[in-house]
Parts: sequence; C-alpha cells; structure tokens
Amino acid sequence: MIEYRRVFLDLPRFEVSKEEDLESQRTLAKLERSERLTRWYNSGAKPEEQPISDLGAYPDLRRSRRKQTILMQAHRLAHEIHQGDLIVLPFRSSDEAFREIYVGEVAGSPSERTFQPVGNIYGGMPLPSRSVRWLGKRPAYQCSEALFRRVFIPNPLTTLEQSVRHEVFEIAYKNYSHNEEIIATFDVGAEDYNSRHELLLQLLINFAAKATEAAASEQPLPDVSIMELASGDIESIYLPELSLSINSPGSIIMQGAKVTALVAVVLFQVALSACDAAGGDPSSAVMPPPESIVIVGADDGEVPDECLLPVQETIRSTFRTMGADRFVEYCRMAHATREAEITTTVNVRDNPNER
Repeated sequence: MIEYRRVFLDLPRFEVSKEEDLESQRTLAKLERSERLTRWYNSGAKPEEQPISDLGAYPDLRRSRRKQTILMQAHRLAHEIHQGDLIVLPFRSSDEAFREIYVGEVAGSPSERTFQPVGNIYGGMPLPSRSVRWLGKRPAYQCSEALFRRVFIPNPLTTLEQSVRHEVFEIAYKNYSHNEEIIATFDVGAEDYNSRHELLLQLLINFAAKATEAAASEQPLPDVSIMELASGDIESIYLPELSLSINSPGSIIMQGAKVTALVAVVLFQVALSACDAAGGDPSSAVMPPPESIVIVGADDGEVPDECLLPVQETIRSTFRTMGADRFVEYCRMAHATREAEITTTVNVRDNPNER
C-alpha cells in the first residue's frame, strides 16, 4: 500500500521460511488457512465463522498450479527480492483518470523482511511484506500500452521485460544511465514556457556539450563568451537528443551516449545555487572553487557514485578554465529561465574541505 510504504501479498497469517518445502502438506495448510481467512474477512468477518488456526484442521490438501504460483511468489517476495530492486505497483480505480503506476525501491534486505500488520488491513492480521521507498508515479493514461498491460495484469509478482524498463526508470529517476545511454531531465513548471526559454535552454545545453567535448580532449575551453561557444560548431556525438513534453508541469528529456546531459543539469543547478547565494542577483554570483564540487547519487551519500565521477571531473575541468566573468554570463542565462520554473533534481554539494 502506498500510504504504508510497503508492498505485501493478500495472504494474512502466511509466512514462508527461506528453506521451506513449498510442496509440503504443512505449507499447503498454511496457504489454505490464509485463503480462508481472506474470504472470511472479505465476507464480513463474523467471529463465529472465523477459520480454525490449527494447521491440523487442513489435512490431505492437493497441490495445484495456482497454489504453487502463489507459494513461489510469496517465497520470492520474502527471500529473493533484494534491497535496491525496483517495484512497480498499479493503483487501480474504476475511473480510468485516477489509475496510476507507482515505482519504488525496496528499502530493506531479505533479512530485514517483516511479517507484521500493515495498518488495519485484514483487521491487523500479519502479512508478508517488504518496505519500499516510493520514487515516482505516473498517470496510467500517460504510460505506454506495453507498460500498462504488463503492470495491470492480475499477477502480483512478475519480472518486466527489458523493452519497458526504460519507462520505469523515467518514472523513478530524472537522471540515470541505461543501456549505455545517459538520460537527464529539466522539469518545467510554468504554463508560459515559450520559444525564448527554449532558446536559452538549448544554448545552455550546447555549452554543456562544448564543455564535455573540451574535457574529453583534455583541452581548456576556448577563450570566448558562453554565447559564442554555445552558438559555434560542436561535434554531434556530444549533443544529446531532446524530447519535450511541455504540458505544465512538463519536462525536457536529454539522452545521449556522452555525459553531456548530466553535465547540463549539474551546471544549471550550480548556477542557480550561486544566484540564490547572491540574493537572486546573477551579476553577483560567485563561482565555487572547482575542487569543492561534489555530485552525489540518489542515495544521498557523501561520496559520488562511480558513474558520476566523469561528470564531476568534467564540471571541475570546466570551472578551472571558465573564469568568473563567464560564470556570471552563464548564471544570467540560467537565471533568465526561472520565470518558466525550470528545475532539476540533481544533488550537488559544495565540499568546504576541498576549498
């Protein structure tokens, strides 16, 4: 359930151990008791009709494909899903407009699984469950037909195909790497996003491409203005592809083989932070010392993820040759997009130990 930050199976009082024989009569009896408890609770939970707790009351049970599927799913939830795995959950509604797809990250390891009540579901009877940190959601009508069909089928635990995983990553993360492609996102909150904002953002992305190209060749940035750099020739491999969805709120998604997309959102975030530190005046923005910039991942750790180190080094290399005047020029361009409420979710820290 979303509000409880847990995913669970509708199996009250059913717990399965890691070494349990899923074909044993005892396991089948636990499943039979659980299913009877479910039917009893859903039919009104009259005390005099409550199923017997003693497993001996359920002898000589037959195995079936349906039961084995349920037992394997229960075992998988408890013991095979790992901390950090992504969980995709449909929010069902009779009104199609309210159907949503949620994506979360399993927060605890299998050893930390819980067999406990989840709110007052099934009257507080314990349920097999795992804790989840929800990362994002998307209305079902905005999802692809392939993802919708896979998520809304009546099968509580199934592995999604590679073909739809990129869409799951889009819902969960704004900035990520998948299949050797790097994806980063600018969010647009204002309704009046226009061609001026689009031009400014394109220039900022072009500058990030030029900075990435210069860092890759271990060359300093040419000693010309940001505008001239962003308007000049750039090797195409460093320019990410853009896809726009400006529906307020909307997004601009960058995708490419080089780290340009991530460099673009980091530079943008650093510039806006510098503007804020200067009281909203980009002309007074102060460029942070290059070695003080630290980019951390989604887990909010102190040390950058390994995949972020090339981005961090590109940013530092850019600032080493950027200079105060060009940084102010960049900040003015970034600040000019604020009326369109353009933001990023990148996590950049100024490490005072490196000053």
